[in-house]
Amino acid sequence: MSVFHEGDGGDSSFTCCAFSACERFLMLGTCSGHLKLYNIFSGDVEANYTCHGSAISHIEPSRIMASLTSMLIILNSFGEDHHVEFSKLSQDRVIGTKDQVAHIYDIQTGETVLTLNDPALANNYKRNCATFNPTDDLVLNDGVLWDVRASRAIHKFDKFQWDLRTFHLLHTVPALDQCRVVFNSNGTIVYGGMGLTLLPFAKSDEFRCAVHYMS
Repeated sequence: MSVFHEGDGGDSSFTCCAFSACERFLMLGTCSGHLKLYNIFSGDVEANYTCHGSAISHIEPSRIMASLTSMLIILNSFGEDHHVEFSKLSQDRVIGTKDQVAHIYDIQTGETVLTLNDPALANNYKRNCATFNPTDDLVLNDGVLWDVRASRAIHKFDKFQWDLRTFHLLHTVPALDQCRVVFNSNGTIVYGGMGLTLLPFAKSDEFRCAVHYMS
């Protein structure tokens, strides 16, 4: 087991983490907006980037990154959105969330290709984060399921856990209320935790960006 430490807490504390696509590095965000890459085998810091003026709340590496330790180039920034993530299947798009509105961007151009929002259907979740399904043809945003190809809402879910196959309620887990949840790879285990990512999204010096590492 490896343990990674950063300073004595405060602004240098770690706030989020992710494994690199090659699984050689652990990518760690800090309260001060730094992104650090630790070699999993040696425990050494092999790269350190200043990415934000405030805490980094989420890291999602691209599966097609070639080199992680030489130079960081910002390809696109999404200053209007409080949360962004890649599409699941091909990672050719980015989906961003601002309040109850989801924006889908072309990753090559950075241009908005689709906006998903229907005020009449909105659940007005406080920490809404839009996300693609595994095949990238559906998007769940603010409790509403959207058909991306047709650009239309196809179902509104109640504020509980549901079965996508039948749209029926499965069960509730009170212990996960207000938690950030993550499923394992086959969807049989769910982890939940409360921390920095549950703080209010709006910060004047905060932005989201897609990054590309060049060798």
